[in-house]
Order: sequence, then C-alpha cells, then structure tokens
Amino acid sequence: MDQRAQELHLGVRLAALIGRTRATLLATLAQPASTTHLSHRLALTPGAVSQHLTVLHHCGLVARSRVGRSVLYRRTRNGDALIGHQKQEG
Repeated sequence: MDQRAQELHLGVRLAALIGRTRATLLATLAQPASTTHLSHRLALTPGAVSQHLTVLHHCGLVARSRVGRSVLYRRTRNGDALIGHQKQEG
C-alpha cells in the first residue's frame, strides 16, 4: 500500500473511533483556529463546529484560549498523540 493509501486507511480508522467530522476537525487544528474559520474551511455551520469542538475539549483533545475577541482552538498533546498515533499504526 502506498503512503497516500495508507494515510487514507488510517484516517478511516480514526474517523471510526471519534467520528468523521471530529477526526477532520482534529486534523485541521495543526494550527490554532477559530470556530468561524473552521466552519468556513470545512463548510459546516458554526453551531455544528462548536458542538464538535466542545466534545473534543471535554475529551482533552483540544484546548481553547481567548485572543482579543476570538476564541482559538488548538490540539493538545493528547490530540497530537492521537493524530500521530493513527499515522504511525499500520
């Protein structure tokens, strides 16, 4: 299996674990982002993004911090480990 196919397969496994939308959000948070930015990038409503981020936050996979008038979300070490682990497993 080539690397791209392997990454797709592993992404499917992560999605099966936490759900496709949450897996996509977690992967997208390689750089901090706001709910608005994420909703535009992923073509989801801000409310849906907010609900998924809340679940990821309660699970310790993302953290949030206020910067001016915005709240930025970023992956935590646990979120990084989950993303990194799913890329390394074969």
